[in-house]
Amino acid sequence: MNRIDMPTKAKTHRLVRTGQATCWLAMVVMIGLLVGCAGGKKLITSNGVHALQIGDPMPPAGTDRLRGHAVRDTFVEQGEYQWREIVMDYRKGRVYLEEDFFGSSQLARVRIYTPELSLRNGLRVGMAVTDLKAKASDWTLIPMPDYNLVEAYSRTMPRIHFLIDDPAISKTGNWEDYKIDQLAPAAKIAMIVVF
Repeated sequence: MNRIDMPTKAKTHRLVRTGQATCWLAMVVMIGLLVGCAGGKKLITSNGVHALQIGDPMPPAGTDRLRGHAVRDTFVEQGEYQWREIVMDYRKGRVYLEEDFFGSSQLARVRIYTPELSLRNGLRVGMAVTDLKAKASDWTLIPMPDYNLVEAYSRTMPRIHFLIDDPAISKTGNWEDYKIDQLAPAAKIAMIVVF
């Protein structure tokens, strides 16, 4: 007959403590995964990105990390205008947080150059004109020939503008009559701007 060792009280207590620790560890991992998935929603909205909303105060000068990303302050000058911008580095691109004019200290514009952020409907930098057409039909186009870009916006996505890289089209045509069907179907979204 096989003899079964009965655990001592000390062995039983140790097993219970080890089991409780394993349970706690599993719970912490599960909570971390849930928070990571919920916090991982890198959405572009008509108000901004992440918790950075249009109209909010700009992050303080000298900030070196923001929402887990390395950042740096810069100033932009165009003609007689200048403004502060914060550059957020992502693995696949950048996001620029800009004030309107120097000294306003409020977030006025967000320029997105990374496919790591997307709208709730899935649109992101790097997608094609065909993807834009699938999401809305009422597009307004504005030429930006100095940049070889075409700006597109729809009333269904307020305050969100898509800059499309289509150099062949950006320099020609009567823009009041332009339709999204005239853009190359494979032309890419180079940037998304919220303002």
